[in-house]
Amino acid sequence: MKASEIIVADFARRGVHDPRVLKGLEKQVTSGTTEIFQSGKTVITVKKIAPEVGAIHLYSVDSPMGMIQALAHFVQHGRLTKKYHTVYGKVANAAMIRILRHVGLPVTHSDRPEYNWMARI
Repeated sequence: MKASEIIVADFARRGVHDPRVLKGLEKQVTSGTTEIFQSGKTVITVKKIAPEVGAIHLYSVDSPMGMIQALAHFVQHGRLTKKYHTVYGKVANAAMIRILRHVGLPVTHSDRPEYNWMARI
């Protein structure tokens, strides 16, 4: 699957069927403010919010194990660490925080109110 297909499918799974969301993301990628990393059926977008600081969003239609393997791949192969020293995110459940820690991200509470976790990498 292409990254755009994964993102659309992930939004659909969440009940969001607004094509403007994907168009907005495409505009950010084209302008260079957001990068897309894909492994299998998992996509991570990283939006630059300051020099060497990014906000992560995860999209996946993979199995839970496939998603964990993709996250581990991003971390272990330096896909994030080459350009970012700090990343932020927002997740709804504690299980995702445990998964992020398991794959090697040193997750702590965020120092920015719009996110609920951060990792200095």
